[in-house]
Amino acid sequence: MLVRIIAFPFIVGVIIAGYMAFEYDPAYSKYMIPCVLVLVSLYMLSPQINWWWYKRNPPELDDQMKVLLKKNFPFYLEFSPENKKAFGDRLGLYIMGAEFIPKVFEVVPEEVKGFIGASLIRMTMGKNNYRLPKFERAVVYPTAFLSPQHPKKFHASEIFEEDGVVIFSIEQLIPGCENPKRSYNIAMHEFAKVFMLEYPNLNYPATNEETWEDLHKISRYSKKYLEEYIGLELGDPMPVMINHFFNFSKEFQEVLPKEFEQLKLVFNQDPLNQYDPVLDKSGLKSLAEVSGV
Repeated sequence: MLVRIIAFPFIVGVIIAGYMAFEYDPAYSKYMIPCVLVLVSLYMLSPQINWWWYKRNPPELDDQMKVLLKKNFPFYLEFSPENKKAFGDRLGLYIMGAEFIPKVFEVVPEEVKGFIGASLIRMTMGKNNYRLPKFERAVVYPTAFLSPQHPKKFHASEIFEEDGVVIFSIEQLIPGCENPKRSYNIAMHEFAKVFMLEYPNLNYPATNEETWEDLHKISRYSKKYLEEYIGLELGDPMPVMINHFFNFSKEFQEVLPKEFEQLKLVFNQDPLNQYDPVLDKSGLKSLAEVSGV
Protein backbone atom coordinates (compact mmCIF):
# COMPACT_ATOMS: atom_id res chain seq x y z
CA MET A 1 0.00 0.00 0.00
CA LEU A 2 2.41 2.70 1.18
CA VAL A 3 5.16 1.39 -1.11
CA ARG A 4 2.95 1.90 -4.16
CA ILE A 5 2.29 5.50 -3.17
CA ILE A 6 5.99 6.21 -2.62
CA ALA A 7 6.98 4.42 -5.82
CA PHE A 8 4.57 6.26 -8.11
CA PRO A 9 6.58 9.47 -8.67
CA PHE A 10 9.76 7.47 -9.31
CA ILE A 11 7.95 5.32 -11.88
CA VAL A 12 6.78 8.52 -13.55
CA GLY A 13 10.38 9.78 -13.41
CA VAL A 14 11.66 6.68 -15.20
CA ILE A 15 9.00 7.03 -17.89
CA ILE A 16 9.70 10.72 -18.47
CA ALA A 17 13.51 10.29 -18.48
CA GLY A 18 13.19 7.35 -20.85
CA TYR A 19 10.95 9.29 -23.18
CA MET A 20 13.27 12.33 -23.18
CA ALA A 21 16.31 10.12 -23.82
CA PHE A 22 14.58 8.36 -26.72
CA GLU A 23 13.07 11.44 -28.34
CA TYR A 24 15.62 14.17 -27.68
CA ASP A 25 18.94 13.37 -26.03
CA PRO A 26 20.36 10.03 -24.72
CA ALA A 27 21.96 12.03 -21.91
CA TYR A 28 18.58 12.16 -20.20
CA SER A 29 18.92 8.45 -19.48
CA LYS A 30 21.23 9.24 -16.55
CA TYR A 31 18.20 10.55 -14.66
CA MET A 32 16.67 7.10 -14.82
CA ILE A 33 19.42 5.61 -12.66
CA PRO A 34 18.50 7.16 -9.26
CA CYS A 35 14.82 6.47 -9.90
CA VAL A 36 15.52 2.82 -10.68
CA LEU A 37 17.74 2.49 -7.60
CA VAL A 38 14.98 3.89 -5.41
CA LEU A 39 12.42 1.53 -6.98
CA VAL A 40 14.68 -1.50 -6.41
CA SER A 41 15.19 -0.46 -2.78
CA LEU A 42 11.46 -0.01 -2.30
CA TYR A 43 10.82 -3.46 -3.75
CA MET A 44 13.36 -5.07 -1.43
CA LEU A 45 12.08 -3.23 1.63
CA SER A 46 8.38 -3.34 0.75
CA PRO A 47 7.37 -5.84 3.50
CA GLN A 48 9.00 -3.71 6.20
CA ILE A 49 7.66 -0.44 4.83
CA ASN A 50 4.11 -1.72 4.39
CA TRP A 51 4.14 -3.33 7.82
CA TRP A 52 5.31 -0.05 9.36
CA TRP A 53 2.31 1.61 7.71
CA TYR A 54 -0.23 -1.00 8.71
CA LYS A 55 0.94 -0.98 12.35
CA ARG A 56 -0.09 2.65 12.46
CA ASN A 57 -3.12 2.23 10.23
CA PRO A 58 -4.51 -1.28 10.89
CA PRO A 59 -6.68 -2.62 8.07
CA GLU A 60 -10.37 -2.76 8.89
CA LEU A 61 -11.80 -6.25 8.97
CA ASP A 62 -13.85 -7.06 5.89
CA ASP A 63 -17.53 -7.93 6.14
CA GLN A 64 -16.87 -11.68 5.88
CA MET A 65 -14.58 -11.60 8.91
CA LYS A 66 -16.98 -9.45 10.93
CA VAL A 67 -19.80 -11.90 10.22
CA LEU A 68 -17.56 -14.80 11.25
CA LEU A 69 -16.77 -13.13 14.59
CA LYS A 70 -20.37 -12.22 15.32
CA LYS A 71 -21.67 -15.67 14.39
CA ASN A 72 -19.05 -17.89 16.04
CA PHE A 73 -17.44 -15.92 18.86
CA PRO A 74 -20.12 -14.72 21.32
CA PHE A 75 -17.54 -13.01 23.54
CA TYR A 76 -16.83 -10.58 20.68
CA LEU A 77 -20.44 -9.37 20.73
CA GLU A 78 -20.09 -8.59 24.44
CA PHE A 79 -16.95 -6.48 23.99
CA SER A 80 -17.07 -2.73 24.48
CA PRO A 81 -16.66 -0.73 21.24
CA GLU A 82 -13.07 -0.02 22.28
CA ASN A 83 -12.32 -3.71 22.77
CA LYS A 84 -14.00 -4.69 19.50
CA LYS A 85 -11.70 -2.30 17.68
CA ALA A 86 -8.61 -3.50 19.58
CA PHE A 87 -9.52 -7.14 18.87
CA GLY A 88 -10.22 -6.43 15.19
CA ASP A 89 -6.99 -4.47 14.74
CA ARG A 90 -4.92 -7.25 16.30
CA LEU A 91 -6.72 -9.95 14.33
CA GLY A 92 -6.24 -8.10 11.06
CA LEU A 93 -2.53 -7.62 11.67
CA TYR A 94 -2.08 -11.25 12.71
CA ILE A 95 -3.76 -12.55 9.56
CA MET A 96 -1.71 -10.16 7.45
CA GLY A 97 1.60 -11.04 9.11
CA ALA A 98 1.22 -14.79 9.58
CA GLU A 99 2.04 -17.39 6.95
CA PHE A 100 -0.77 -19.88 6.29
CA ILE A 101 0.47 -23.00 4.53
CA PRO A 102 -2.13 -25.30 2.93
CA LYS A 103 -1.59 -29.03 2.68
CA VAL A 104 -3.47 -31.15 0.11
CA PHE A 105 -5.57 -28.16 -1.03
CA GLU A 106 -4.21 -25.01 -2.71
CA VAL A 107 -5.29 -22.05 -0.55
CA VAL A 108 -6.19 -21.71 3.13
CA PRO A 109 -9.75 -20.29 3.23
CA GLU A 110 -10.15 -16.85 4.81
CA GLU A 111 -12.67 -18.35 7.23
CA VAL A 112 -10.04 -20.76 8.54
CA LYS A 113 -7.53 -17.92 8.97
CA GLY A 114 -10.18 -16.09 10.98
CA PHE A 115 -10.86 -19.07 13.25
CA ILE A 116 -7.15 -19.55 13.92
CA GLY A 117 -6.42 -15.87 14.44
CA ALA A 118 -9.44 -15.15 16.65
CA SER A 119 -8.56 -18.08 18.92
CA LEU A 120 -5.07 -16.67 19.40
CA ILE A 121 -6.05 -13.02 19.85
CA ARG A 122 -8.65 -13.91 22.46
CA MET A 123 -5.89 -15.51 24.51
CA THR A 124 -3.43 -12.63 24.11
CA MET A 125 -5.73 -9.60 24.46
CA GLY A 126 -4.00 -8.65 27.71
CA LYS A 127 -0.46 -8.95 26.35
CA ASN A 128 1.77 -6.80 24.19
CA ASN A 129 3.22 -9.86 22.49
CA TYR A 130 -0.18 -10.68 21.05
CA ARG A 131 1.00 -12.36 17.83
CA LEU A 132 3.41 -14.80 19.50
CA PRO A 133 5.70 -14.13 16.51
CA LYS A 134 7.98 -17.14 17.00
CA PHE A 135 5.04 -19.25 15.81
CA GLU A 136 3.59 -17.19 12.96
CA ARG A 137 3.40 -20.11 10.55
CA ALA A 138 0.22 -22.18 10.48
CA VAL A 139 0.06 -25.38 8.46
CA VAL A 140 -3.49 -26.45 7.65
CA TYR A 141 -4.67 -29.92 6.58
CA PRO A 142 -8.25 -30.75 5.57
CA THR A 143 -8.38 -33.79 7.91
CA ALA A 144 -6.28 -35.56 10.53
CA PHE A 145 -2.68 -36.02 9.42
CA LEU A 146 0.60 -37.79 10.05
CA SER A 147 3.75 -35.79 10.80
CA PRO A 148 7.48 -36.37 11.38
CA GLN A 149 6.88 -36.05 15.12
CA HIS A 150 3.99 -38.52 15.09
CA PRO A 151 4.40 -40.65 11.93
CA LYS A 152 2.14 -43.49 13.09
CA LYS A 153 -0.81 -41.59 14.57
CA PHE A 154 -3.29 -39.55 12.62
CA HIS A 155 -3.95 -36.48 14.75
CA ALA A 156 -5.77 -33.14 14.64
CA SER A 157 -3.16 -30.66 15.83
CA GLU A 158 0.35 -30.12 17.11
CA ILE A 159 3.15 -27.58 17.34
CA PHE A 160 6.64 -28.02 15.91
CA GLU A 161 8.88 -25.82 18.02
CA GLU A 162 12.01 -26.11 15.89
CA ASP A 163 10.28 -24.49 12.90
CA GLY A 164 7.89 -22.28 14.86
CA VAL A 165 4.83 -23.95 13.32
CA VAL A 166 1.31 -24.70 14.54
CA ILE A 167 -0.50 -27.42 12.60
CA PHE A 168 -4.26 -27.98 12.41
CA SER A 169 -6.84 -30.20 10.79
CA ILE A 170 -9.81 -28.19 9.51
CA GLU A 171 -12.16 -31.08 10.26
CA GLN A 172 -11.54 -30.69 14.00
CA LEU A 173 -10.62 -27.00 14.01
CA ILE A 174 -13.88 -25.47 12.80
CA PRO A 175 -16.34 -27.27 15.12
CA GLY A 176 -14.27 -26.37 18.19
CA CYS A 177 -14.15 -22.72 17.18
CA GLU A 178 -17.83 -22.54 16.27
CA ASN A 179 -18.95 -24.06 19.57
CA PRO A 180 -16.18 -24.93 22.06
CA LYS A 181 -18.71 -26.30 24.53
CA ARG A 182 -19.69 -29.01 22.06
CA SER A 183 -16.34 -29.63 20.36
CA TYR A 184 -12.91 -28.97 21.79
CA ASN A 185 -11.06 -25.90 20.48
CA ILE A 186 -7.78 -27.32 19.17
CA ALA A 187 -6.57 -23.87 18.09
CA MET A 188 -6.59 -22.58 21.65
CA HIS A 189 -5.08 -25.87 22.80
CA GLU A 190 -2.02 -25.46 20.59
CA PHE A 191 -1.72 -21.72 21.16
CA ALA A 192 -1.77 -22.42 24.90
CA LYS A 193 1.40 -24.46 24.38
CA VAL A 194 2.92 -21.65 22.35
CA PHE A 195 1.94 -19.10 24.99
CA MET A 196 3.74 -21.11 27.67
CA LEU A 197 6.85 -21.26 25.50
CA GLU A 198 6.71 -17.50 24.93
CA TYR A 199 6.00 -16.78 28.62
CA PRO A 200 7.75 -19.57 30.53
CA ASN A 201 8.30 -17.66 33.77
CA LEU A 202 4.75 -16.68 34.64
CA ASN A 203 3.06 -18.11 37.73
CA TYR A 204 1.00 -20.90 36.19
CA PRO A 205 -1.14 -23.06 38.48
CA ALA A 206 0.34 -26.34 39.64
CA THR A 207 -1.12 -29.42 37.95
CA ASN A 208 -1.00 -33.18 38.44
CA GLU A 209 -2.89 -36.24 37.31
CA GLU A 210 -5.84 -35.35 39.54
CA THR A 211 -6.23 -32.09 37.63
CA TRP A 212 -7.81 -34.08 34.81
CA GLU A 213 -10.74 -34.95 37.07
CA ASP A 214 -11.34 -31.29 37.84
CA LEU A 215 -11.16 -30.40 34.17
CA HIS A 216 -13.70 -33.10 33.43
CA LYS A 217 -16.03 -31.56 36.02
CA ILE A 218 -15.64 -28.15 34.41
CA SER A 219 -16.51 -29.44 30.95
CA ARG A 220 -17.85 -32.65 29.46
CA TYR A 221 -14.39 -33.48 28.16
CA SER A 222 -12.59 -36.34 29.85
CA LYS A 223 -8.91 -36.93 29.26
CA LYS A 224 -9.77 -40.03 27.22
CA TYR A 225 -12.19 -38.07 25.04
CA LEU A 226 -9.62 -35.33 24.37
CA GLU A 227 -6.93 -37.84 23.50
CA GLU A 228 -9.29 -39.49 21.02
CA TYR A 229 -10.37 -36.14 19.59
CA ILE A 230 -6.83 -34.82 19.11
CA GLY A 231 -5.39 -38.23 18.32
CA LEU A 232 -2.41 -38.01 20.68
CA GLU A 233 -1.68 -38.80 24.30
CA LEU A 234 -1.93 -35.77 26.57
CA GLY A 235 0.62 -35.33 29.33
CA ASP A 236 0.46 -31.83 30.79
CA PRO A 237 -3.11 -30.74 31.64
CA MET A 238 -2.18 -27.04 31.40
CA PRO A 239 -3.17 -26.46 27.73
CA VAL A 240 -6.60 -27.93 28.52
CA MET A 241 -6.82 -25.85 31.70
CA ILE A 242 -6.07 -22.68 29.74
CA ASN A 243 -8.65 -23.66 27.13
CA HIS A 244 -11.30 -24.15 29.79
CA PHE A 245 -10.34 -20.88 31.51
CA PHE A 246 -11.58 -19.05 28.43
CA ASN A 247 -14.35 -21.34 27.18
CA PHE A 248 -15.85 -22.58 30.47
CA SER A 249 -15.05 -19.55 32.62
CA LYS A 250 -17.97 -19.72 35.04
CA GLU A 251 -17.64 -23.46 35.61
CA PHE A 252 -13.87 -23.08 35.97
CA GLN A 253 -14.21 -20.44 38.68
CA GLU A 254 -16.61 -22.65 40.62
CA VAL A 255 -14.45 -25.79 40.49
CA LEU A 256 -10.95 -24.24 40.60
CA PRO A 257 -11.29 -20.75 42.15
CA LYS A 258 -7.63 -20.43 43.15
CA GLU A 259 -6.38 -21.51 39.73
CA PHE A 260 -8.88 -19.16 38.11
CA GLU A 261 -7.36 -16.20 39.94
CA GLN A 262 -3.87 -17.31 38.98
CA LEU A 263 -4.73 -17.52 35.30
CA LYS A 264 -6.37 -14.11 35.43
CA LEU A 265 -2.96 -12.69 36.36
CA VAL A 266 -1.15 -14.88 33.83
CA PHE A 267 -3.27 -13.60 30.93
CA ASN A 268 -4.09 -10.18 32.40
CA GLN A 269 -7.73 -10.96 31.67
CA ASP A 270 -10.95 -11.79 33.46
CA PRO A 271 -12.99 -13.79 30.91
CA LEU A 272 -16.11 -13.40 33.04
CA ASN A 273 -16.00 -9.65 32.38
CA GLN A 274 -16.65 -9.93 28.67
CA TYR A 275 -17.38 -6.23 28.18
CA ASP A 276 -13.90 -5.24 29.29
CA PRO A 277 -11.80 -8.36 30.06
CA VAL A 278 -8.30 -6.83 30.25
CA LEU A 279 -7.38 -6.22 33.89
CA ASP A 280 -4.50 -3.77 33.58
CA LYS A 281 -4.19 -1.70 30.42
CA SER A 282 -1.50 0.61 31.76
CA GLY A 283 1.29 -1.63 30.45
CA LEU A 284 -0.20 -2.21 27.01
CA LYS A 285 1.62 -0.41 24.23
CA SER A 286 0.23 0.81 20.95
CA LEU A 287 0.28 -1.58 18.01
CA ALA A 288 2.95 0.57 16.38
CA GLU A 289 5.26 -0.10 19.30
CA VAL A 290 4.83 -3.86 19.62
CA SER A 291 3.99 -5.30 16.22
CA GLY A 292 7.50 -5.69 14.74
CA VAL A 293 8.00 -7.11 11.26
